[in-house]
Amino acid sequence: MTISHEAADTVRIRSTEDLLALIPHQVGRQPRNTSVLFFPVADSSALCLSMNSPTVETDPYELGAELAEVLARVRHCGEVVVTVYSDQALEGGMDREAVAAARWECAVERAGLTVLRALVVGPQHWWDLAEPDRALPVELIRDSAVNAQMIALGSAAEPDAPEHHPRWRHRLARRAQHVTRAWERLRTDDGDPAPARTTVPGPTPPTIDPDPRHPLTAWYRAVRCVQADRQHWVDAVLGLSDGHLALLIEGVHDDLVRDALLYAWLSGSTARAAAALAGLRAAMVRLGGGIAGSEPSEDEIDEALRCVVAVAGEWDGPPDWDTLDGAYRVLQVLDGILGAGRDRSPTLPRSWRARGSRWVLEICRIPGRRRVTESRQVTQTPRVTGNP
Repeated sequence: MTISHEAADTVRIRSTEDLLALIPHQVGRQPRNTSVLFFPVADSSALCLSMNSPTVETDPYELGAELAEVLARVRHCGEVVVTVYSDQALEGGMDREAVAAARWECAVERAGLTVLRALVVGPQHWWDLAEPDRALPVELIRDSAVNAQMIALGSAAEPDAPEHHPRWRHRLARRAQHVTRAWERLRTDDGDPAPARTTVPGPTPPTIDPDPRHPLTAWYRAVRCVQADRQHWVDAVLGLSDGHLALLIEGVHDDLVRDALLYAWLSGSTARAAAALAGLRAAMVRLGGGIAGSEPSEDEIDEALRCVVAVAGEWDGPPDWDTLDGAYRVLQVLDGILGAGRDRSPTLPRSWRARGSRWVLEICRIPGRRRVTESRQVTQTPRVTGNP
């Protein structure tokens, strides 16, 4: 979902129905068979984090650690509303959803947060688990004044994410096996696919380092593929090689590269991001007590400082929306591959998706941005007042 709205727009939450009405507009579609965590934050806005619903087999302590990693840079208020969406939640039978909510409560406590409400939403009814025997009709959500307000502001739902669409589900699952193997080879070959220092000189659009093993290069090329064929963007991403897709995810896995990528999308310049990455790597070597191979240039130091400020949420001005939207599309496809790959490979780390979610969260905290969402994402509301 992409929304433009004025900073002064205020959404007033007067009831639980209002909150549930807001969530689909924030995540870009009506959630199905997933969980959404709603976090009030300090500036009277809120964040929505969409994640897979836990099951009986889910370790709540591991889930709590993953949640803490995703929220590591968010200035939230320490409180959360948990909503479990399920097509199987029917009146008189929602045991599985109650288990998922209980796992969330344990995980949230593990992450140092407080659960304000635990809710379940099914096809026809929804429940507050403080009153599990009281089934309320979903029409109350649809008829909420918040739903009407968001539609008036221009909100509209997108189609299902690729991983939920029948056309793409099987293709994503097939590619996951090959991409997983490519990622394993990438890690085995040299441990760190990115050179320690790479500057990408040139005008805008920048001249990209020809090394195809550099994650910044891989991401630049992937985004350009999407920009060149927006009507068939899923095909454009799946048309990339397994090694290319593995490099994209490796970039998300690396903390410094992830920050440099966010900076590239904010500034619209991969050259500036590469300079920032060189400065950040040199700084990390110094902080670790080592000696950098060569001193970073003044430009690299300046860009590294700007990158740190941007990642901290202090970006001043609009980002490069065209690049940001293209990267969001790439992330949607990667998320589907990662979800299928984690189910099929015991060597695939859970942190693949956790790191990706935290990284998308940074995008969605950009002040004055259009709404950018992802199938496992964090999004930010206009100003929110009131209590559900």
